[in-house]
Amino acid sequence: MRLVQILFFSILLVASVYIVSNIAVPQRVEPEPLLIIQPLAYGDLPIGGQTAGGQELNNQELNNETFDVPPTSEDSNMDIGRPYIEGGGESVSDIEPPAVIRQSADELSSVVPPSVSVVPVVEMPAVVVQEAIPIINEDEIMQAVVRVRCGKSYGSGFSILRNEKRYVLTAAHVVIDQVEVFKKYQCDVIYPRKDENGNYQEAHYRVGKILLPDETISNYQEKGIDLAVLEVIPLADKNEDLQKFPNGYPYLNYSFCPTNTLGDSMNLWGFSANLGTTITPGAFMSKFQGEIVQYEDVIGVTKKVSLEFLNGFVYLPKFDHSLDQGVFHHLTVILSNNNFSGASGGLVFDTNKACIVGVNIATLVQDNKVFGFVTNPEFGPIKEFMNRAIGEL
Repeated sequence: MRLVQILFFSILLVASVYIVSNIAVPQRVEPEPLLIIQPLAYGDLPIGGQTAGGQELNNQELNNETFDVPPTSEDSNMDIGRPYIEGGGESVSDIEPPAVIRQSADELSSVVPPSVSVVPVVEMPAVVVQEAIPIINEDEIMQAVVRVRCGKSYGSGFSILRNEKRYVLTAAHVVIDQVEVFKKYQCDVIYPRKDENGNYQEAHYRVGKILLPDETISNYQEKGIDLAVLEVIPLADKNEDLQKFPNGYPYLNYSFCPTNTLGDSMNLWGFSANLGTTITPGAFMSKFQGEIVQYEDVIGVTKKVSLEFLNGFVYLPKFDHSLDQGVFHHLTVILSNNNFSGASGGLVFDTNKACIVGVNIATLVQDNKVFGFVTNPEFGPIKEFMNRAIGEL
């Protein structure tokens, strides 16, 4: 498997809703050099598909549902009928990561060992060790995948447990306008409920406090770390929380993945901008499938003019590509059957090892192949940031 030259573009997925193409899970392929393309605009990808529960949907009006009280953050009255981000963004064609040249196995010098006496070898039958298939409770996982609303910006996230508190991991670019422009430090964290059709849709609003907001901004703009951590604040009325969540807010009872994940199958869950209705875009959870194909180390950040954010700029990482499974890397690259706006911050989950790959942050499309970029919470500087925000496990 040869290394690829992937030129990243930041589709910083800030949500609204489309319908996912019902495409079969891609077969294992060797990644090819990716072309430079314009940032994906709404509607660029094919329409039609499934929700996470398997129910096929169209953009149709649904019966009115009764949910929890309206959003409780300061911006709960914001219009949610359309995406906040308008326009296709800026071209990233002038961002060229340096080429990475690595020595392949067949290029290595042959080393001839000294002569030795040949001892007859008795061949034994090969023992095939079959790995146990992990048991994964998808309903349990989806209950912990949340929608994140920060003012008019929408994304996804997932809930974890630390020191008996619930926290949500999402993408920094989902919260960046809220923190940097509006100087507000909380967002709506919206837990889903499973409807009568087996689909998960947004339902239960709670307040999420953005932790270490200044460091979140500097990480994103200076280090290419696209990660934000929110603390879920319980309702003042504990009885209401107990009625809806008798066991506490759902969280992922899985560990983060080890270093060796290349070739593993994965699922991406999030509230992508292709599922919902014209009134409630992005209200349904989506599920995309694929595999892990590569890693990226960030070696710099490029600041580009962009209309996608209120400060007028987007911050794009420069990459050093890698297939090294001996260490953790800043980003994991996935190849999936789709990846839409609004799934930014969503959960990427390794189904071979039953572990959390990380936070979905961006996508790149080439030759109808959809590549995604995933922030790895186990990568050194990112893990240190998380530990400062919520404490060590």
